Amino acid sequence: MSVKASCCFSNFTEELVSPVTKVESTHWDLCQQLSPRCEDYMIKVECFYQCSPHAVHWMNPNYPAGFLHVPICESFCDSWFDACKDDLTCAKNWLNDFKWDSDGNHCQQDCVPFSEMYANGTDLCQSMWGSSFMPSSSEGRCLEMDNQENTVVSQILCPSSRSHRTNFSHGKPCHRSALSPDQISPDADIPSLMEHLDDLINTGL
Repeated sequence: MSVKASCCFSNFTEELVSPVTKVESTHWDLCQQLSPRCEDYMIKVECFYQCSPHAVHWMNPNYPAGFLHVPICESFCDSWFDACKDDLTCAKNWLNDFKWDSDGNHCQQDCVPFSEMYANGTDLCQSMWGSSFMPSSSEGRCLEMDNQENTVVSQILCPSSRSHRTNFSHGKPCHRSALSPDQISPDADIPSLMEHLDDLINTGL
């Protein structure tokens, strides 16, 4: 996914500059700072949610701010699990298992390695963000959170139509408003942030 063709707020891109400690109200470092490899995968997933113009196709009817059963490749899940297996977390479901207050999320359980909290990559993808993702082994019809997103989404939604592939290359309306000049902080180095996020998302791990 290319951030340059996506819908992102300036404060969000600032939050994803490594090392990431907190994204909106969610602390990522409750147990410890995430390792760079683990952080990269967390950023890919967060960028899909926050920035992808395609996320709207899987909006959750019971929770408009979230999405439901996005087909994510099992290979991505396995790589994500491998990258984070030695990192620590205190919640299996990051939507429901924390204690939440005005300061954000707090642990209710002891910190354990991802490899103890989750059985494998499939369990990680099915559990961390509730029912947001649905692991799939269908090659070419699941998301790897990379720069092939436009092509893959067109195959998932319109598998028999070549014309739709062209239409999807321009993206669909975003589930959030696009970045506008009055939202950009005068101190924010947005071009550098966008380049940084592009590098993270488009780099094959």
